[in-house]
Amino acid sequence: MKYNDAAIEKNVLNVLKHTFGSDVGTSTFIPVGEESYAFSIVLNNGSKYFIKYCDKQKIIKSIDKVNALLLQLKEFDFVIPPIEVNRKTSFEVGNGKIYVYPFVEGSSIRMGNEKFDKQLVDTLTGILVSIHSANPKILVDLPQEEFENNYDQRLEQILVAKNSNNLYHKATLLLENNEKIIRSMIEKQNQVANAYKQKSPDLVLTHGDVTGLNIIVTKEGHIKLVDWDGSMLTPPERDLNFLFDNPNFSLDKYIQLSGHKHFDLQMKEYYGRQWALDSIVENFENLLNGSKSKADNSEYLEEIEEYLSFYK
Repeated sequence: MKYNDAAIEKNVLNVLKHTFGSDVGTSTFIPVGEESYAFSIVLNNGSKYFIKYCDKQKIIKSIDKVNALLLQLKEFDFVIPPIEVNRKTSFEVGNGKIYVYPFVEGSSIRMGNEKFDKQLVDTLTGILVSIHSANPKILVDLPQEEFENNYDQRLEQILVAKNSNNLYHKATLLLENNEKIIRSMIEKQNQVANAYKQKSPDLVLTHGDVTGLNIIVTKEGHIKLVDWDGSMLTPPERDLNFLFDNPNFSLDKYIQLSGHKHFDLQMKEYYGRQWALDSIVENFENLLNGSKSKADNSEYLEEIEEYLSFYK
């Protein structure tokens, strides 16, 4: 989890003053995850914004594409489009960029997807239908599913770090006890990926992270879906994977509303395994040097163990 950095916050506030022409009245750091620093900002003119700052190149290079996508989807009530200033939606700050959104009063959902109630699941089903049907409107050159991954290489790098005593001790034990399972998951993922390369399945716009922390319920009870950094053109099962295990989800209803008549269970399993491998491998990478806080390290270990448990 990101923790506030006074120097970064100061730079962000200076850029906001220059960009919006108003001093900042108050700023509040919001711990939202690993990728970005986030703040709620109230300017002296009364405007309130949600600001994200990121210095990770893999995200920076796609920020403008994602923001362009959100502007094209702004007709949908569940989208929060970015603020444009002089036709720009991101602004340089040191080695990174900030992007600015109107602040939405509400709260995220802090429970597992399998616990979502029927009303929320029905709403999300309708939202996914809208997203998956939006392709003709999309002018942004988004990445497309090519069924490629680099899990093999990343695992080998983690093993090298382990052998060099650069891996957090508890993580080393966890890796040694589960290396065969991880390798088996990667092998299965590669087998399925190679098969789908030959099939060329239909691709739709997908969000890619339909989880509680990315769902905001406004004070009026409206649903907003945020964090579109992983949006891609993929088979719809990539998003449906997040609802499929909820007892309130109806695949028949999704098919009826969307017109997508084919649901591929193997594809759903592929994206479920991809989500698990992403979490397992990335969390091991986060643990490489044991430089995070004990709380962060414990969280990484818990996530690894949780996703491994599904494949034991």
